[in-house]
Amino acid sequence: MHAQCGRKLGIAPEIIRTVDLLIDAPYVVSRTAPQLQFEFPPSARRTQDWITECPRAGITAFAEQLGRNAAVAAIVHYALVGAQREFTPGSRFLGSAITSQIQDRLETLEVVSEIEEPVATARNFLENNHTVIREALERAVTIESEGQLSCDNCGYVFESAPQLTCPDCDTLLGGWPQIVHEEAKRERQDRYDQKLSGEITEHNAESQFVVIGTAHRPPDWIEDGSQVGYTVKDRRLLLGRVINTTESEVHVDYGDMGSLPLAEGLSVELWSAESHITTILQQSWLLEARRGFTGYDTASPDHKRLVQNSTQLLDTLHSDSPPQITPTDHSHLTSVDRDTFPLNESQRDVVNHVLGMQPGDLYTVVGPPGTGKTEVIAKAAQELANAGERVLVTSHTNIAVDNVIEKLAGDNPQRVVRVGRPEKVSTKAKELMLDKVIDSDTASVSDLLQRVDELKAQISEHQERINALEEHKQYLTNDVDHRLQESNRVGEIDAEIAAEREELTTLQRELRDKWEESEATSVKQADITGATLVRSQLGGLARVDFDTVIIDEASQISTPMGLLAMATAKKWVVVGDHNQLLPVLKSINTDSGRPPAGASIFNFLRDRFGEDAWLRTHYRSAQPIIGFAREHVYDSNIEIANTGTEAITTPSHLRSDDLFVDQILDEPVSMVATSAEQGWRKRYGSPFNKQEAQVCVQLVTRLVQDYGLDPDQIGVITPYRGQRNVIRDELDTEYTVDVETVDGFQGRERDIIIYSVVGTDPGSLQFAGDRNRFNVAATRPKSKLIVIGNVDRIGSKTTRDNILRSFIAYADSNDAIFDWDSETTVSPDLPTPITAGAIDDESADETSELPEKDLGRLSDIVTMQPTSNGELASRWNLDSGKDVHRYLTSTLDEYFYRDDSVRIRATPEAERLVNSQT
Repeated sequence: MHAQCGRKLGIAPEIIRTVDLLIDAPYVVSRTAPQLQFEFPPSARRTQDWITECPRAGITAFAEQLGRNAAVAAIVHYALVGAQREFTPGSRFLGSAITSQIQDRLETLEVVSEIEEPVATARNFLENNHTVIREALERAVTIESEGQLSCDNCGYVFESAPQLTCPDCDTLLGGWPQIVHEEAKRERQDRYDQKLSGEITEHNAESQFVVIGTAHRPPDWIEDGSQVGYTVKDRRLLLGRVINTTESEVHVDYGDMGSLPLAEGLSVELWSAESHITTILQQSWLLEARRGFTGYDTASPDHKRLVQNSTQLLDTLHSDSPPQITPTDHSHLTSVDRDTFPLNESQRDVVNHVLGMQPGDLYTVVGPPGTGKTEVIAKAAQELANAGERVLVTSHTNIAVDNVIEKLAGDNPQRVVRVGRPEKVSTKAKELMLDKVIDSDTASVSDLLQRVDELKAQISEHQERINALEEHKQYLTNDVDHRLQESNRVGEIDAEIAAEREELTTLQRELRDKWEESEATSVKQADITGATLVRSQLGGLARVDFDTVIIDEASQISTPMGLLAMATAKKWVVVGDHNQLLPVLKSINTDSGRPPAGASIFNFLRDRFGEDAWLRTHYRSAQPIIGFAREHVYDSNIEIANTGTEAITTPSHLRSDDLFVDQILDEPVSMVATSAEQGWRKRYGSPFNKQEAQVCVQLVTRLVQDYGLDPDQIGVITPYRGQRNVIRDELDTEYTVDVETVDGFQGRERDIIIYSVVGTDPGSLQFAGDRNRFNVAATRPKSKLIVIGNVDRIGSKTTRDNILRSFIAYADSNDAIFDWDSETTVSPDLPTPITAGAIDDESADETSELPEKDLGRLSDIVTMQPTSNGELASRWNLDSGKDVHRYLTSTLDEYFYRDDSVRIRATPEAERLVNSQT
């Protein structure tokens, strides 16, 4: 809407975009993005639409810092704030109430002499262009209500993901700035919605750390090194960095935060306060790319490198055909691990093409699971470094980067560096970083390495001691032994734990300082650097002039983030698999429940130029396992190597035909049919299935306790965080089996994989049975794949293309479907699949579970948002705001939240429920 108004006013699109970004999303603006530097007025809180709180100071700031046109754009934005929410297609222009509101807002600004001319220009436009504004509003409302993707400059509706340029107005990557913006908003709210309640049980003001006791195990987003904030008495404040977590406590260092309102016994809510730097970097690059990078100081070496690489990249992408690469001719290439095996034909072909690339060349490689993708990336990086190049290996996950860097950590002549948070990288990568890269001949470095080793050992020892003391304390306070409970040992243990935590905090701070020092030293000397996409844009790495960047798992990386990664170097190798996980884009709704085609950088490049090569020989899984993916996912485009994968069967001394679990475990591929329905638990924020969790636990117990397998040989995967947490809670703590979501497990492998489907309703089964998601889970195991799910519900609640149906048929053809309740082998006759529309119908039917009275009140929240307890009390004829608070928290807790102004707003789910009834 604002873009169309801007065109009518003759204001450049990049100015409109900058103003909108500053007003709509000030929380993503930082000096990290130099062209977005903006001094917010002191009276402005960094919340969305802050311009309504201090319009005079805000518009004046736009005029002084960004110029007259920016001030006009900001005035139009301010005048029309809220218009889209209140506008109904087909109505008269805006309506008298909103017209009056616009008049009042303009009059508020007219008293400021410094912006007199911009206000007059904006007033003239608003008063004389009703038709333009109405058409823009109608288009914007229609696009939003129908969940369409559109160009943020002209409103053109895309059939799938945005293209390189908008077909209507030729805007570069039109649509992506708005998607990035909406994703940031959603992520910010999701982080806050997942808050964890607790109480400060220990506050060490001298060492500046707190310990928060919680009723539940801390969720996965609270991990060592993560940044957290806290809410106390409706105030949201940054707290600090997590030092350690236990089953019921979170230890946080707030040393960098200064003075904070903290005290023992204080009730708080923790929430993720991780930086929005990813959004900042993407918005920065998209904005600059559209205006030819004129906002960057090209005299700066850092910006000069980025501008040159980005310009060359865009020239390549605008070409009608991909670059033609003349490969080198290395007929004998062996693995990086001491030449242990030769590369196969497709692997050699990829490496030779990478070695033949020239500046401006792009090469895309499809790497299906188990085809040696990591080996090829490592070998290509090694050979490029041998030729004198500086290479960046990057991906969106630490696991993918570690896999490559660990392969290069042997006796290689190159300097290999792993950059990132010390808490995030693998142990082997840490050793490489600290032991190999730094010049250990100098006394200062030798001292550093020695001290780091001491710190790591002490931290590990202290963490184990804290856990042991906690267990001992629980034992002493158990009601079974009152004599011990009356002793003073509990107080002694508390004192010991407090001392341990104080030292642990100090050691963690020192270790982080040493890591940052070693990283700064080694980056300048590296031949091969491994870093995540975001980390490669920050600090010392932002100043490195890389020759080649190799991007792994590119199918899961969004297009703008992928382009940003490519801009780090002169040549670009992009490796991915369009049949595995795609980017997570929560703000985009599609019929299939997955991102639109072309949303990932890998698919974007494949759609534009086609892929250059495939890795075709699969080595990981036994034939019955990979046979399913080969037939149902890869259309026979991969070959299965005869690797002689060792089968895992019931040990002979345990074998019994009467033990049903062993019948399941004897098969390389099996389906366990359960009968329970999925459940929902708010603190998980996702579905879970108790029976499936119990099946997982029994299978793991048999494999570890009786078969004698190492827990590291087993992985339990599920689509949902809730199910992952239930299984973790129910597994014996000595069974250190990896239990993860599919997204968290991509890139790993295990001898045995157990996949819990969880879902029994159409929407959940659509998610669990997504072709790409299931393919990731089904290609992780080497020897055994076990899928657990409600076969009856899969049969009656899925569409024809749901891959779970195909897997049931595959397992049935191998006589490997086991009914858990009856302990028999079965051959189910699946009912006719449902249509895609039936999924939507059933989802709509779920709203009937909310009583009419509650649904009506929910509708009030949606209509009146942002609102307050007092306003709702008046609307609902309740005595006070306290009554509203009690009602909301007891009945509609999952359907509302409070924004930065503590105003009540509806969640996206609430809006969906209400809209489905109207």
